[in-house]
Amino acid sequence: MNEAKPDPIPGDIVREKRYAQPLEVTRTWPDWKQLEVVPQAKPEAPKRVLRFDEVDPYKKEG
Repeated sequence: MNEAKPDPIPGDIVREKRYAQPLEVTRTWPDWKQLEVVPQAKPEAPKRVLRFDEVDPYKKEG
């Protein structure tokens, strides 16, 4: 059974399900289940908008 994961909030670190790169959440739109992210290692990079179901909480490997 899947545990319900909490919705991301600004400041959380998440990762896209397809990639392992850590992303920092900068803004969320809970009504639309969307969030704005920027790569944690490169905060000057362009921001992207993803859906809540496209990300997982980030866990360090190892």
